[in-house]
Amino acid sequence: MRILAQWIACVVLLTAGGAAVAVDPQDPCAHFAWNVSRELALFASKASNASAGRDKTQAPLIPAGQLYELSLSPQGQVTFPMAPAKKGLADGAYAGLVQVSIPSAGLYRVSLDGPFWIDVIAEGKLLASTDFTGNHECKSLRKLVEFQLPAGKVLVQLTGAPRDRVRLTVTPSPPKS
Repeated sequence: MRILAQWIACVVLLTAGGAAVAVDPQDPCAHFAWNVSRELALFASKASNASAGRDKTQAPLIPAGQLYELSLSPQGQVTFPMAPAKKGLADGAYAGLVQVSIPSAGLYRVSLDGPFWIDVIAEGKLLASTDFTGNHECKSLRKLVEFQLPAGKVLVQLTGAPRDRVRLTVTPSPPKS
């Protein structure tokens, strides 16, 4: 009976953006506070590579809705246009800047595969996050932070990174039920 119950649980389907995704309750990535099936699908795909900027002028422009693997620089070599909201690791930390093209104003998720600090700058202001979730057990997707973003270009500052690479995507947040 227990095996039958596990099998039934494995074939439970969640619908996200029209795509059905099977959820395995044994999968550590199935235990987020939100439905992150869209982000998990992106993190399972091949990422485009880019180098995060050491200053705002070097920050590459990437589109929302795509997965990128960014190479970062030692944090001491990065010039931030605005001081990070959280003092992070200093010795041995990595950081970088990336611009993201936001097609329309709304609530968006910045998703990462590691324990990095995320700041978003829009229209010359450091934006406060509206919510976040994370899962230390999920190896492909670790942290999601929501921000209310305007249309146009926003600057994402990544700081306090324990390694020199990060996988990142910015996606519209689905309505919460």
